[in-house]
Amino acid sequence: EDFSFPDISNHLGVFFEFVPPMQPRWYSICSSLSQFPNEVHITVAQFAYKTASGDIRKGVCSDWLRKHCPSSVLDRSLALPIFNCASTFHLPEDVSTPVIMVATGTGLAPFRSFWQERHVQMQNLAHGNFGPFMLFFGCRSASEHIFKDELDDMARSSTITNLFVAYSRQPQPGEVKKRITVDLRSQARKLYDLCAKGAHLYICGDIVVAESVKQTLRSCWNEHNMNQTLLTEMTQQKRIHEDIFGGISPVPGTIASAQASRVDALTSETVRNF
Repeated sequence: EDFSFPDISNHLGVFFEFVPPMQPRWYSICSSLSQFPNEVHITVAQFAYKTASGDIRKGVCSDWLRKHCPSSVLDRSLALPIFNCASTFHLPEDVSTPVIMVATGTGLAPFRSFWQERHVQMQNLAHGNFGPFMLFFGCRSASEHIFKDELDDMARSSTITNLFVAYSRQPQPGEVKKRITVDLRSQARKLYDLCAKGAHLYICGDIVVAESVKQTLRSCWNEHNMNQTLLTEMTQQKRIHEDIFGGISPVPGTIASAQASRVDALTSETVRNF
């Protein structure tokens, strides 16, 4: 069927007047300057979706990063501009302040910079009074568990004092499917005690996850007859920090980690260079 309109003779320039400009992509930095002083790492989920006709379309920025980042090291014409913006999503200055981190999927990205920074702090301040450093992470399966080896190392070194991982679709042998809220419920009383003593709560993920985390805590604390206004008080005291993103979930198997000079495809067992 012919969908052409021969009577319309607008110039291409008129068309571009009505097309919105491409928006910048904002990514959380997932590396610590203390550990990588000359690098900036980001974590990117390659966006892909299927059209009504069955075609697979890929995200403009994520697919460009996957294909061209390695080449940009040699060909500076492929370099892209990077802009920094102010953020309140950073660790408390006092290392004794309890830190609670909650993330799903690529929402783990900024917390990588957190545990790297804390690891360096612990090396430089061997006798420092470091507070609890808890991380709750959820994804669908072990194949989507980004930075798993690094996380395990941080847990073994006690940089991360408490690590909870939930697989919602394909759990490890001997485990059951569960969402991140299950671990939050199991630790509700401890989380309340830490928050009441000045802990900072960090949440990174989509808007649904962020609301689910806060609702779970409210519900659990209500069941235990605890202070129902604690989360409100923490918000007023700027002790709740959220790095929220939205959008459609990417096609499974397309999670990628992009670093300053390379893009690595994360698979269930190995990391291969593009």
